[in-house]
Amino acid sequence: MSKHTNVPVVIVGAGPTGVMLAIELARRGIEVRVLDKQSTRSPETRAIGIHARTLEVFHQLGLVEEFLTLGHRVDGMTVHTRARRRTRVSFGQLDSPYPFVLMISQHQTQRILDQRLERLGIAIERGVAVFDLDQSGDEVDLTTQSKDQSRQETFTAEWVVGCDGAHSIVRRRLGVPFAGDDYGQDWLMSEVNIDPSIERGRFHVFSFTDTPMVAFPLPAERWRLILPQVPNRAGEREAPDMDEIERLATTRGPAGLKLTDPTLLAAFRCYRRSTSIMRNGRVLVAGDAAHIHSPAGGQGMNTGLHDAFNLGWKLALVAAGQSSPWLLDTYQNERLPIAAGVLAFTHNLVRIFTISSPRQRWLRDHLLPIAMAVPAAEHRYSRRLSQISHAYRGGPLTPPTARVQPRSGLIAPGDRLPSVTGLQRNGEPVCTLDLTSSTEHTLLVLTGDRADPQTAEAAIARLARFNGTVNAVTVGGPSKGRSPNAVADPHLAAHRRYRARRGQLLLVRPDGYLARRAPLNRPDIPERYLISNAAVRRRLGGVAAIVGAPVDLAFTRCFLMHQVDLTETITRISEVVRPGGWIVAHEPMRSPAPRSHPELGALTTYWELMHKTMEAAGGPPRAVDDLPAAALAAGLEMVRLSGFFLPLEPARGFELHAATAVAAKDRAVNGEIATEAHRRR
Repeated sequence: MSKHTNVPVVIVGAGPTGVMLAIELARRGIEVRVLDKQSTRSPETRAIGIHARTLEVFHQLGLVEEFLTLGHRVDGMTVHTRARRRTRVSFGQLDSPYPFVLMISQHQTQRILDQRLERLGIAIERGVAVFDLDQSGDEVDLTTQSKDQSRQETFTAEWVVGCDGAHSIVRRRLGVPFAGDDYGQDWLMSEVNIDPSIERGRFHVFSFTDTPMVAFPLPAERWRLILPQVPNRAGEREAPDMDEIERLATTRGPAGLKLTDPTLLAAFRCYRRSTSIMRNGRVLVAGDAAHIHSPAGGQGMNTGLHDAFNLGWKLALVAAGQSSPWLLDTYQNERLPIAAGVLAFTHNLVRIFTISSPRQRWLRDHLLPIAMAVPAAEHRYSRRLSQISHAYRGGPLTPPTARVQPRSGLIAPGDRLPSVTGLQRNGEPVCTLDLTSSTEHTLLVLTGDRADPQTAEAAIARLARFNGTVNAVTVGGPSKGRSPNAVADPHLAAHRRYRARRGQLLLVRPDGYLARRAPLNRPDIPERYLISNAAVRRRLGGVAAIVGAPVDLAFTRCFLMHQVDLTETITRISEVVRPGGWIVAHEPMRSPAPRSHPELGALTTYWELMHKTMEAAGGPPRAVDDLPAAALAAGLEMVRLSGFFLPLEPARGFELHAATAVAAKDRAVNGEIATEAHRRR
């Protein structure tokens, strides 16, 4: 057995989710090991549908053209029932450059992702199984074993992410529940030729009986057939033979189909399970390790890829020491509702097409075509299927105002930023997906058709100090003077789509979702987001660099006693406190005993400090807001940090926002810490 020193990140599982996460980390310079218990890449087709939102992500990674070359485009679906009228759904109205489903085998998807990871200098370690892990303090101990059991290795990692599927060893070692159940019956799958051919630009649901047959077109004139809810198989879920597939297709499908040349015959059981915990300390789970469901709608692989795309930029910041670990709580808070929605969506599809009651089937067959003929219903279904409806509005990284439903068409913080075409850079056509492909946040400065150019220049100048954290891109109207690197919007397509005719600042997250929007004359709005982001605080030299000289006392409204990682929070705040100084947490509900910290004299609460200052202040403070005056009367230099931490919103953790800095014993400077600190400089 060999023992190695620690690595920043270990990813367990080298399927699409694990490799996507590794790509996102490697793009940002994070050292990562990717372990997979299988000795070779699986040759199976498995997941076959790539939806519009995933194609947008592949566009940002520069991979989409290879996928489009190899895949088969599907523009809609048709539901065939005993009713005379068919149900037809088109994806063509999707607000995406890719208004279709791309059919391509998972083997090809995996190969493209693996090769991208290799170009980034990361080799997948195959034939290596993790059979134990234990986290303690700031590291996770892992024990691995080669597939032939000839070699064991023990090493430590700062972070571990389980992308190792439904039977995840990472999730099981954590003891995280995986609640749910199965559908009670086996499903069959085959890949065949169909003669005579049916329309290949759509996928087809044949629902003539109480259980359907679904046909998906594949490249090279092939088809995948899914046959849900067959009699349970004996033993190890034996694969069907071609006679059984043909017999079921004759019963469930249209008359006269001839199936030939099978290359896949398989039986499987469908489950609907998920975990309510995607992060436990320094261990996280993603993809099928966190949620599994039926193949209805082709959601599984796509959802796992988006888990990885959400987590990648956050984990990179934390692993590089540029952000506090609280940022990783936002991964769980944002992705759990998405996973729950996907499970509900796929379950409803199964229920709709496995109705046993003849009367209810008759109602479905006659009402579904009418309902889906309504453009709003078709649009809503297509958006959910394509996953472009997924959003983080009201989540931990959005402002409270984003929780209010905006007027129709307005893109709010937490929403996906839809791509707009018709832009030009250096004479070449580009779209906004090209502009937001950076590994950093992107600031789109839309100058508008009537705005004063000086206002835009002033906003850019104010936010210039975030260079290295934010990639600023100026998007000008047809008559605006532009620098060589500026982007032209000659027909104001982006300005109209983003409601920015008078100019707008759009701060876009690395995963393509809107972080903040503001008028051109309000750069303080994205500035506050960036300051409150621990990544920026670290880049600027930490809290101490923002506040200035160390102080005797840090008074905070944070409910520190509830912090999951109390040491991390105290350490961050202690950057502004002299050795032997005090951190004071306002704790109105209870007053626990002070907790010592190696860099401070003690951590205490408001009520305990009250007794220490009452004599010098001439009596106890009457309310918490009197405490600063009492501390000043006691001769203490202090800083007041107005952040918050609530048990119901654990992802927000500790924030520096809307604070008051006391720079001297006898005077207060009002305003935000960062603003005042840099103004004093």
